[in-house]
Amino acid sequence: MKRLIIIFILTIFSVMIFSESLTAWDNQFNPALMDSKKRGFIEIGVTPDIMFFQNLVDSKFILDNYDKEEIVIDLDQFYGGLEGEDLKLYTVDSANVYGLINLWNLGLGVYSNVDLELKLDIPNSLLKLLTEGNEIGQTYTDSGEVVLGSTIEAGAYGSFSWKDENLLGVKIGAFSPIAISDEDAFFEYGLSTDETDNSINGNVKVSVPVYSNFSANELENLDTDLVMNNLLNNNGFKIDIGYINGYDENPKWGIAVNNITLKKANLAKSINLEAEYTVEASNIVFEQSFETSENFEFVDNASVNKEYSMPLGISGFYKFTYIFDWIPFVEWYPITSEFNFGINAKSNIFNIIPYSFSLERYSDLWKAGFSLGLNAYLVETRFNISLTNYELSNIFDLKGISAKINLAVGF
Repeated sequence: MKRLIIIFILTIFSVMIFSESLTAWDNQFNPALMDSKKRGFIEIGVTPDIMFFQNLVDSKFILDNYDKEEIVIDLDQFYGGLEGEDLKLYTVDSANVYGLINLWNLGLGVYSNVDLELKLDIPNSLLKLLTEGNEIGQTYTDSGEVVLGSTIEAGAYGSFSWKDENLLGVKIGAFSPIAISDEDAFFEYGLSTDETDNSINGNVKVSVPVYSNFSANELENLDTDLVMNNLLNNNGFKIDIGYINGYDENPKWGIAVNNITLKKANLAKSINLEAEYTVEASNIVFEQSFETSENFEFVDNASVNKEYSMPLGISGFYKFTYIFDWIPFVEWYPITSEFNFGINAKSNIFNIIPYSFSLERYSDLWKAGFSLGLNAYLVETRFNISLTNYELSNIFDLKGISAKINLAVGF
């Protein structure tokens, strides 16, 4: 009887569960995946993706205060949690759009990507100064790192399939940096006090030298026409080539070479992103008054002739099935020495409700994620959420989070 019950449960489970693999939303990893879709003739998809990490506020503070109307912030507690490390603020955001039409063994499409990366390391000494105070007559200065990068890319896609299981996909497109920070970008602060007249002078300054094809005024007033005109006139060209086996809705394995630069983009302007906050007070014992000022602006620096190319990348994945569809993958950038890897466990209930679990490492960050979706054929959507951290053992500290929405329509 027990054997019959087990067989019955396994039979029901096998009827409920359908195979699942990488999808068209993953076409930045392998361009041929744009053909791995649920709709047979035409499909349009979009994927906004946001990731934010900070190492100051942990899960204990969040869980203790999420339902409170008033929150008490203890800087000493936050500073102690850093354990001597700098305050790290890191965000990676993107928006990707694609459209595809299938004509027998041919696939034709278009795509566009916008990416932003911002990394800010605030020196630990500044947090120490805020929590422990300063000595009269002492001057405090320090600096930290700033990394900024933003690019836009758009182009065309073509594919050819043969023997019902092989597909070669190629994307060729134009790319242009919106703003790329110089290696000299920095974060700086200064604080001094004077014992004679009881004065305080504090200054926090961010100076980010960036390269761009936009002037300072254009960066502060960016619009679609400006961006597209720059993409058409000051762009570079690149090509991505990918192959997948078992392409229809269920690719089994694939390899790709991405960001093969055909022509480098030209950056013609050097601009400084300047942000400054100052606090000044004199004779504070009797007057107890402070003056503050703040400023944020782009400042034209000089004309330059600097070339920029997207980093060459090589990627691969393989799918095997054991209860779930397991998909390990790797991604290597030989020029920058960046190596990304991970594994996805995917499945699909009644071919209507796709879901997955993942563990990945991207750009020195670990990501543990879960996704859940709904496929009504004409419309499909998935919501992905991940916890992120530099240390895998601290992944549940809630210091970093990533959210992504996948949406596709077609027939």
